Formats: sequence, structure tokens, C-alpha cells
Amino acid sequence: MPAKQPKRVAIYAPALSEYAHDLAEGVLLYAQKHPDYVIRHFQFGSEAGEPVRPPRWRNWQPDGVVAFAGQQEESFEWLYSRGVPVVNTTPDCPRPLPCVFAGHRSIARLAADHFIKIGFEHFGYVGVPDHVGMDNRGNAFVEELSRHGYSADRFNLMSDPGAGLNHQIEDASEEPHLREFLERCSKPIGIFAGYDGIARAVCTACQDLEIEIPGAVAVVGVNDSTIARLGQPTITTIRLPGEEVGYKAMEILAQLLQEERVRKKIVEIPSKLIVIRESTGQQVHREANVDRAMRLIQRHACEGIRVADIARKLGISRTTLEQHFHQIFDTTPGEEISRARTDRAKELLTETTLSIEAISQMVGYATVSNFGEFFRRRTGMPPRKYRQTHRATIEE
Repeated sequence: MPAKQPKRVAIYAPALSEYAHDLAEGVLLYAQKHPDYVIRHFQFGSEAGEPVRPPRWRNWQPDGVVAFAGQQEESFEWLYSRGVPVVNTTPDCPRPLPCVFAGHRSIARLAADHFIKIGFEHFGYVGVPDHVGMDNRGNAFVEELSRHGYSADRFNLMSDPGAGLNHQIEDASEEPHLREFLERCSKPIGIFAGYDGIARAVCTACQDLEIEIPGAVAVVGVNDSTIARLGQPTITTIRLPGEEVGYKAMEILAQLLQEERVRKKIVEIPSKLIVIRESTGQQVHREANVDRAMRLIQRHACEGIRVADIARKLGISRTTLEQHFHQIFDTTPGEEISRARTDRAKELLTETTLSIEAISQMVGYATVSNFGEFFRRRTGMPPRKYRQTHRATIEE
């Protein structure tokens, strides 16, 4: 009997995107756990401003694709015409494809809560034009502020800083309308930028105008890219769950390749971490440990990892780790482990037909009774009832 051939999966993503690198890590993590797949990375846009082009498969035809191609209709037209399953990882896909992406509401909530917590009452959002994702992010920020009784001024740059190359940042920071906006806005103001390149352009413009950061203008970006960590000031930013998005996208693609029914075709992965730096006036002492701990939790929560295991891997005491979590998240690492296991259990209960016993083992419990007690404590109902209630809601 001939050996089973592994499925070929292509990652189609921009070369200059650090977030796309995190997506690829998530896809590879899935492939490590499920060795029936061969992964290749096809990149586009290696030069600044280079348009998106169809990938050159040559003699390597994929069985499925994980794509990060945004609003480029021409690329999706080409991908769609190949007749293989495609899962997109941006919220602005022009085609009715399965999509997994970082949820805008969680990103906006982290930014708004941080600004409010450190005492700001005036707010702004800076994005780029004709970008569905940036518009959605700005809308979510405005909605989140409105829940607290605040509003926000909105402004779009004329040029997109893109990958954050020096000349792109300088061009954006020198836009007269941006400088006008920064000079006339009510201060002190907290400005949420659609991503880190925009945040750096705002900071550069403020420095040129001799507007104090963070006293007069505080800035939060998105993505925790290199450009947020280099230069002065370093930029407070929201880390996107790129690895989780890539893993989930690959999980859905695997279902499509096996011709299984995909219950949820639009999946939003929440962002959970804001990395606090100089652009909002607080120095970083704890973020690296918490960031690494969150990654360990995301990867190993359902394998039975304990708080003591995480502290040992980080080389710090359990007490120190718990203090860092309390200072940044106002929660504990144990709570984050439980949250991750609960979220995974909910997903398996509503999106699969696996037995309760199988799900118990997949989220780290040796017995159904222990899992049932944990799940009831977390959700207020036993696993079977939760499945019946929520599956009925989904199917309706």
C-alpha cells in the first residue's frame, strides 16, 4: 500500500511584515503537531511599494493556502481561481473566504482602557485612507470610548507609512494636515494609531513641532514591531496574536482539506497584551517576562502547564511572575491558564462532535469528572449542557 502523501500548504504573505512572520510561526506550530503537512512560504512585496502579485508556484502546486493579502482583489481573484481551499488572515478580504484575524474590539479596548487608566480625557485616532481594517479599528476605538462617556477626533494620513521604512515615516510625519491636527487638538491627548508605523510618524511629527511626548500627546500603536522598540521615544503598543491567528487558520484549512464542515468561517482572535513604553509615560520593567509567559500559556495551557513550570522556564520566582501579571493585567497567570483551557473547551464543544471524554483529555484533564467540575465552575453549566445550548444557537 503506497505511503500517504503529505498535503502541501502555501503561506502567501508580505515579505516586510513582522506580523506575517508571527502568522507563519503559528502555521508551522500546527504542522509540527500534525506532521501530515508540508509548508512553503511565498512572499510578495519585497521592495517598498511593490504591488501584490500572484505567487510563482512553478512546479510546486499547493493543496491549500493560508493568505495574508488584505484588500488586493487581483490576488484573491487568482487564488480563488486555483480551485484549492484558501483561508485568509485579514478582516478585509474581498472574497467570501474563511477568515481568521485579530479582533478589532479587543485591540481598541486595550488602547482605550490604558489611556483612561493613566488619566487622559481627550482622544484621537490616526489611520490611513481606504483601508477597511484601519477603519474598523478606528470605529471600535470610538465605540469603546463612548462606553466610558468620551469621544475621539479622527484623522487619516494621506500617505501610508507601510512597513515603516525611514523615508515612509518621514513622508507621513511631514504631512501638513497631520501637523495641523496635532497643533490644534485639545491637549493633553491620547492618540491611538492604527499600527506602529503610523505611531512612529505621529511621534516624529510631535518632536519636529516640539510637542511634548507623553505630557501633551501620548501615543499607542499596534503590532509591537521593531519600529516601536527602536528610536526615541519607544512606543507603547498592542501585541497582536499573530501566532494564534496562524495556528487557527491552519486548523481551519486542515478541516477544509479533509472535506469537513467548518462551523465558524469568521473567527476573531482577541489581543490580550499592551506593551507599555515611553510614548505613554511608563517605563518597561515587566513586559518581557509577561509576554513570554503568555506565549507559553497559549502554546501549552491544554498540556497541563502550571504556574510553577512557567516561572521556572523564565528563571524567576512564582511570586515575581504573579506580581508582574497583577501589575500589567490585574489578573494572575493561573487565571490565564484556566481562561485558555476554558476557551479551547468551549471551541471543541461547539465546533466538533468529539466526545466529552476526548475533549477532557485535549484540554489537559485525565478524567471527565475533573473536567466537568472545572468547566462548571468556569461557565456555570456542565459541558454537555453547554454544548447543547450553544450548538443549537449556532445552527439556528
